[in-house]
Amino acid sequence: MKIDIKAVNKTPVGIIDSSNKTDTYIKKLVVCVGNNLYEVGYLPANGINGKLRRIMTGLLLEKVLSKGIKLTPVDFSLMNNGGGINQKKKDKNNDVKDKKENKNNGGDKEKKKDKAAKKILADLKTLRKLNPVISVFGAGLTVAGKIAVNNFVPVDEIIENFVDHRTINFDIKKPSYIQRMEIARMDDIMNMSIAATKVFTLQELQTYQERLEKNKAEDTTSTQMLISKEYIVPGIIFYSSIMQLPDRYQLEEYEYGLILKTLEIFATSRIGSTQKSWGVMNYDMFEGENYDSPFLQSQSDDKYVFNVKLKKQYSDEQQKAINEADKWLDSISAENVNLEKYFKTSVDEEEAEESDE
Repeated sequence: MKIDIKAVNKTPVGIIDSSNKTDTYIKKLVVCVGNNLYEVGYLPANGINGKLRRIMTGLLLEKVLSKGIKLTPVDFSLMNNGGGINQKKKDKNNDVKDKKENKNNGGDKEKKKDKAAKKILADLKTLRKLNPVISVFGAGLTVAGKIAVNNFVPVDEIIENFVDHRTINFDIKKPSYIQRMEIARMDDIMNMSIAATKVFTLQELQTYQERLEKNKAEDTTSTQMLISKEYIVPGIIFYSSIMQLPDRYQLEEYEYGLILKTLEIFATSRIGSTQKSWGVMNYDMFEGENYDSPFLQSQSDDKYVFNVKLKKQYSDEQQKAINEADKWLDSISAENVNLEKYFKTSVDEEEAEESDE
């Protein structure tokens, strides 16, 4: 499986990389096009991967909760972000380890290690069969995921054409599609006798923006009263892809169907929250190098970009996979989401053995 994605931002977008009291910077990387280095604004793969994971977790939880199935916070954490450890038992590690070392000789230790390794391997196979979120996206260092998501990066032509040809360190060219906005804090607006509840016209906002930039340049406005925020201007084309890793287990048909259902929700969602990431993207998604006919396409309403419509043109194979995913979701049980027992630490196992003795 390899899904190619073309995305266009309909609003300013950005993923925050760092910030201080007055400045917010979006994530950027340096790429080489020809003999030139360019600083490029992009959407990092780990953030997109995390969003896809949370959406698929939501699909499972919707069915689970409708059936009255209970799960622990650790069960939820394992699916939603791939983590979850019993910290209380972890604190006893040294005490338990010392007790076991005094009881066991070298031969016993090797046998127990071999037994534990076989159990872990069996548990991993069971986990993949039970829970598609864990199987597809993985869980920490214990379970490897089956897919990889690439960064959303502007195409080469955009990188080259949207350049100011200013240079910074190492002659890296600064793209003009990354802009900054100066925003006055609320108390600064009030000090300027502008009502906080006022609805501004576009002309008033532009005039006010120019005034802020001028005051800052002339050092007549306190920088602590201003917030400077980077963003990527609308209309930039990004490319990415989602692919199955060749050295991992093959995707099950229902797992592939769940990925497609997840992408439907992803294609109509905003990039993130207003705190760490923001913006609206429209997507064309292709499979099998059939770039003339996207199987999934999202498009914003002309009057209100946050209303996104979805167009689906699935192949017979894709629709069959979605049907299998629906069947799997309908048959979900507590066994599929009660996962904590498979992630017990070595301390848990040692304590259990010690209690048996």
